[in-house]
Amino acid sequence: MVRSQGRRRAITNLFGWLFVLPFLGAFLVFAVYPLLFSVSLSFTEFGGIRDPIFIAFDNFRALMNDNVFKLSIFNTFWIWITCFVFQVVVAMVLAGLLTYGRVKGRQVWMSLFYFPNLVSSAVMALLFANLFNTDVGVINVFLRGADIINEPIAFMGNRWITRAIVSFIIFIQYFGVFVIYMSTTMNSIPTEIYESALVDGCKGWKAFTHITLPLMRPILFFIFVTSIVGGMQIFEQPYLLTDTTGAPANTTTTLMMYVYRTAFQYHRLGYSAAVAMITLLIILLLAGLVSILNAYLKRKYI
Repeated sequence: MVRSQGRRRAITNLFGWLFVLPFLGAFLVFAVYPLLFSVSLSFTEFGGIRDPIFIAFDNFRALMNDNVFKLSIFNTFWIWITCFVFQVVVAMVLAGLLTYGRVKGRQVWMSLFYFPNLVSSAVMALLFANLFNTDVGVINVFLRGADIINEPIAFMGNRWITRAIVSFIIFIQYFGVFVIYMSTTMNSIPTEIYESALVDGCKGWKAFTHITLPLMRPILFFIFVTSIVGGMQIFEQPYLLTDTTGAPANTTTTLMMYVYRTAFQYHRLGYSAAVAMITLLIILLLAGLVSILNAYLKRKYI
């Protein structure tokens, strides 16, 4: 009896491994191996043709004196933080209106907010590049045609405007996803909690800060972490908006753009891998800090 149960358990385990094996194999080949290879590559000088030459930490030392690398970190954080703050605030307000306000056609509005997410980043970047082009951009053509300006405005010649445009593109693309997450979470909060709080005089802003926000902590944590991962990997929008240059003067060059540039334009694959490793460490550090904050808030409020 015991032997037959052991045999059935072994067969069940075997079938389980057979089902998992394709995914496990793909994960090892396309995720684990590239990561380990990139880590080893970051300690070498490698141009893609000759064998890699081990140079220990020289790539990382060079990064500490690389002004473009430092600027790419600043650009990435500026674009991400600007975009993320507006995404969360706007999504929270709209989710609140759709959940607690008397808004008709809630599903229609949510679909409209989500629609830009279905458009690829490349298409969005090219669309805004055509809107803000100095010579033939739609905005400049309209302003000159209406005799509002005499000379075209060089939108892409201003570092802050260009960064703001990149942030706005990302904001438009993803704030609708945040609206859906937050609205769904707000809808899942039992109305009895608000009714009980109302008896004690807790309503309005006080109810929002003491009931809604604490109960939304898990989804806000999820949004924050996914935003960090995506924000540190911004690439398509500034790359296509500035015609691959990161103009003006690298003020829109992000970390991922610098990884691409050093690897495929300068053919310094080892140096590029070092930039990628620094980016990974930044993501892990930020995600770890958010996890610590999340654990603290969980102990304090729930």
